[in-house]
Amino acid sequence: MEEGEGGAGVYPLLCTAKQYDWGKLGKESAVAELLRNQSGAAAIKDEERYAELWMGTHPSGPSSVKVGAKTVPLHEFLKGNKALLGKSVLSLEDS
Repeated sequence: MEEGEGGAGVYPLLCTAKQYDWGKLGKESAVAELLRNQSGAAAIKDEERYAELWMGTHPSGPSSVKVGAKTVPLHEFLKGNKALLGKSVLSLEDS
């Protein structure tokens, strides 16, 4: 992603659902419902357990951002739009 390609604004965040034995089945799960409400999300499977909704850049469940017609990994989007992180997060890079 090019520097500043996203710019200021609001971008839909596409999260990842984690499935563990302790999660709730299909449509009984609030996590599954949140996942279903995402733009372009896959259908909920009644036989699968949905336990956690991950939002962020962790490699085991990275989020993506919708930028116009493109879907961009969140870590790439943030690299090109560092000003969106805020001063307190940017100051961590200097430490």
